Amino acid sequence: MIATRFRRISVILLFLFASLSPVMAFNASAQGDDELTCDDFTNQDAAQIVLDLDDFYEDTLDPDGDGEACPDLPARDDNGGGGGSSDLSIFDTGLVLGSDIDDFEDEVGDPADDFDADDFTIGTIYDGGDDYESVSIYWLDGIAAHIQIELPEELDEDDAYDFALDLLPEDADLDTRGDELDEGELIFAGESDILADTFFDEDYDDNGVGGAPGDLRVILIPGSSDFGVIDVAIGLGDEYTGSGGSSDGLDDGSDDGSDDDIDDSTDDGSDDGGDLDADAQDYLEAVRDGSDQMLSDITDFATLLSNASNLSDTELDQLIDILDRWAGLEEEAASLDVPAGYEEIQQTYEDAAAALTDVSVNITAFIVDGDDAALDDAFDSLTEATTLLADLNILLSAEGV
Repeated sequence: MIATRFRRISVILLFLFASLSPVMAFNASAQGDDELTCDDFTNQDAAQIVLDLDDFYEDTLDPDGDGEACPDLPARDDNGGGGGSSDLSIFDTGLVLGSDIDDFEDEVGDPADDFDADDFTIGTIYDGGDDYESVSIYWLDGIAAHIQIELPEELDEDDAYDFALDLLPEDADLDTRGDELDEGELIFAGESDILADTFFDEDYDDNGVGGAPGDLRVILIPGSSDFGVIDVAIGLGDEYTGSGGSSDGLDDGSDDGSDDDIDDSTDDGSDDGGDLDADAQDYLEAVRDGSDQMLSDITDFATLLSNASNLSDTELDQLIDILDRWAGLEEEAASLDVPAGYEEIQQTYEDAAAALTDVSVNITAFIVDGDDAALDDAFDSLTEATTLLADLNILLSAEGV
């Protein structure tokens, strides 16, 4: 019975980590049965993944033995649900600064998450495609005013710059030389008459981005070696650098602020104080370490359960260790001292930790008691945790961590 329960957990995880939406690929009724049939799937692609990964289901998914699972089901692209496609290129969407939300969502579908927050740096997050992991957009009155794209692989400066150019209006004039910020980010100033006709002084003032209508900036955010995040927005980047919003232009602002606005943490600390900057850096690194550990555990969890019915004693111990670690995550995350200005990061971190704690509690309840409702709740929480950790990565990358 325990092996059967592990197998059922494993099957649901296969959907989660095969880049298929669990809702689109898997009917909820399947979670109440120990045996999967074609009736438990809404598309042939999802059934094929399970058959390819585990021939345990050959009798019910491929009774004629030809290797094709559930041939009468429609292909995933013909399903029609949810909108968008996981292999959609960001350039196919026509997304640029100044794009209309309806035009964009007609291409990519509904957002994965919508913070509905006033903070300019946080917007609506959409799932990724061929050339992007995810895209976060701040819509100002339904118009894209800030776009941040997480790349599936890092690009060198030239390629990252070219990628950013394609996210700007066709008339945009962007500096070819960028200024380096204290965490290795490169920021480029630009202008666009199209944006000048789209956004107004109050839009710039209300969102603390500096500059005047038509001003824009591009920020290339480094990863482990090259650049992993592309960030474009209206303004001069004051919401990112913390500068005072001088309208003299980026070059003058970077010269004037190189010791104060941009590099406070290493100079005199005149804005926030050296101790606060050090505390903030320690806090962000702690959150990054915690986030990386959560993602590593989720990957290990999926790997272990992919062979759930044949776990060795050592692998079972590893699985139990992960669940034990998750059980204490919510309390651990809430114990951090949070410097002012990082409330959004902390809330996202705590929510992700709480979701994994729920996974631990509910998976344990399912294994021990056979509680089917607990299994449903566990994988709802695992999906939520995965989404929140993607959101958290964007937030931390914007802080250069």
